[in-house]
Amino acid sequence: MMLNEDSIAQTLRELVAHLTSGDLDQAEANLEVLGFERLLHPAKDPSKGPRQFFDPAEPFGSERVHQTGDHIRRCLSAIKRGDRENALHEAAAAATRWRGELTQPE
Repeated sequence: MMLNEDSIAQTLRELVAHLTSGDLDQAEANLEVLGFERLLHPAKDPSKGPRQFFDPAEPFGSERVHQTGDHIRRCLSAIKRGDRENALHEAAAAATRWRGELTQPE
């Protein structure tokens, strides 16, 4: 999946919908297809030589990406534990943060 503003926002909306309906398997599959973790780590830039890296989160705002990523990680962890309530809470927080709204510290 191509990561852009719209694809990420749409996937997070779908994630919330799947968790609201109790479909943890589909919610987990959505997160796997999204591959958000690609934005969380520096990547090699082959045009700049073997030791040059770039931050793939930068175009979206590094802080925004990392905060959203934290919610996504906690959501996925809750899904794997079968904890729909916490997964839904984290998914909603991720969607809110991605829209540019800050979530309340926990």
